[in-house]
Amino acid sequence: HSCVESSILDSSQGSAPHYEVFVALRGLRNLSEENRDKLDHCLQEVSPHYKSLRFRGSVGPARVHLVGRGAFRELRAALAACPSSRFPPEMPRVLRHRHLAEGLQRRVLS
Repeated sequence: HSCVESSILDSSQGSAPHYEVFVALRGLRNLSEENRDKLDHCLQEVSPHYKSLRFRGSVGPARVHLVGRGAFRELRAALAACPSSRFPPEMPRVLRHRHLAEGLQRRVLS
């Protein structure tokens, strides 16, 4: 998975700041609202910092997106193409560059 701050994608208009989370799950082509809520809860369990932000109301619930097969392979290739990138490129937890985030956004299935 990888995530993006909503401000990078300009997706927080009219809502609280939040994270856009992109996941690839084998054999799944659609995420129910219940599964999206469960993933947000799991993120809170594995990240005390995120849990604190959610508890204080600093960020709203994560918006979870299912991406198609190969989306993260393409992201890794785009990271490798960045002049400042190490090789092999590490997958960042939070994407800070709009063009990388938009690449994942184009691969959203659900």
